[in-house]
Amino acid sequence: MTMRAVLYEKFGPPEVLQLIDYPLPQRSSGNVLVKISCTSVNPVDLKIRKGSIAIAIKHKILGGDLAGVVEAADADSEFVKGDRVFALSPDWSFRSKWGCYAEYATIKSSLLARIPDSISFEQAAALPMVSLTAMQALEAAQVKSGQRVLIHGGSGGVGSAGVQIAKAWGAHVTSTCSTKNMQLVKELRADEVTDYTQTSVDQVFKDKPFDAVLDVVGGCSGASRALGPKFTKFFVRQMGAA
Repeated sequence: MTMRAVLYEKFGPPEVLQLIDYPLPQRSSGNVLVKISCTSVNPVDLKIRKGSIAIAIKHKILGGDLAGVVEAADADSEFVKGDRVFALSPDWSFRSKWGCYAEYATIKSSLLARIPDSISFEQAAALPMVSLTAMQALEAAQVKSGQRVLIHGGSGGVGSAGVQIAKAWGAHVTSTCSTKNMQLVKELRADEVTDYTQTSVDQVFKDKPFDAVLDVVGGCSGASRALGPKFTKFFVRQMGAA
């Protein structure tokens, strides 16, 4: 059996992507076969396709985020046919030929979660990679309730998730973004929002240092100077366009 999938056989611009018939992935015990309704495009997908990551393989289906419906699962699985689910598939890796730009994917049941009724497939597909990246970064920074956290690029995928997660953990969150996105970041419940096109973070907050900085843009000016003398961790995650 086959499915429709988008893959590339050589590195290059978007034109190297091809829509083709591809063998249906075979489900093994402990895995779930998901019929994909939506996926998403992340900066890492572009880097893999362009060959910017030296060890990326050729002949690959891109995409790590999936949202869809369970097609088949083990008899004793917590998931049954028809369940709406979403996940970050390990197949996003540049070492795997599989990915989620396809009609179907197989994934370990332990990596799946049910989509809340209030969330659409499109919304669910936009969440896994950026949310898990933000959460892992904040965990690495050992963010705790009551701490002051600075998140650069708060209107981007990872940044917007980071703002909401840090707030849910009880942190006081300051975020940077451009003028046009300030209202959006305020609606995400950031305590303070700074327009990086108009002001310098290390100057504005020189008397109010941060316990942790999440730099999802990479190399933000003043990021290290904004940290206090007893900060828990300075974490930089280079994600390209944030």
